Parts: sequence; C-alpha cells; structure tokens
Amino acid sequence: MDFEEFCWALGLSETVFDIVRDSYGTVKPVPDFVHQRLTDLFHRYLLVGGMPAAVTSFVESKVIDPVRAIQTNIRAYYEHAIKQYAPKDKRLVI
Repeated sequence: MDFEEFCWALGLSETVFDIVRDSYGTVKPVPDFVHQRLTDLFHRYLLVGGMPAAVTSFVESKVIDPVRAIQTNIRAYYEHAIKQYAPKDKRLVI
C-alpha cells in the first residue's frame, strides 16, 4: 500500500487529501491541523510499512508488536525465497 491507501485504511477522509491537493495547486500552506495529522500518520506508515497483512494488523490492534512479528515473517519468507534462486557463492546473509 502507498501512504494514501494506508491513511484510508486508518479511516482518514478523502477530504483531507483534497485539502492537500488544493493547497498544492494554489501554492498555499496546508492547514496546521492537516499537516499534524498527516505527519503523525506518516510516522506510523514508516513503522508499519505498506504490506497489507501488517497494515491490517495495525488497523485492528493499533499496536506495533504484532506488526513487527508479521514483518519478521515476511522478511524470512523473502530471504528463503531468494536463497532458493541465488547462486551459493553469491548469497548474502541478512
């Protein structure tokens, strides 16, 4: 998921992005309350990421620990999948 989709998953109204687009189009600052909310959500997005399972877990629990477990499982799966196809002498340890 990209950042906008992440915000929608957390219930942010499309109206907020309309305000941002309008501010950009008119070269005016985004209102402080919108800036604060989007900054907060962006920090959460940096922690959670855009993988749907991680986002779903965060939306349901609002807790980062289950998200970290999902991220670890995804990374382990990717590492396993990559190792299957990488030449043995070229494998990286992650």
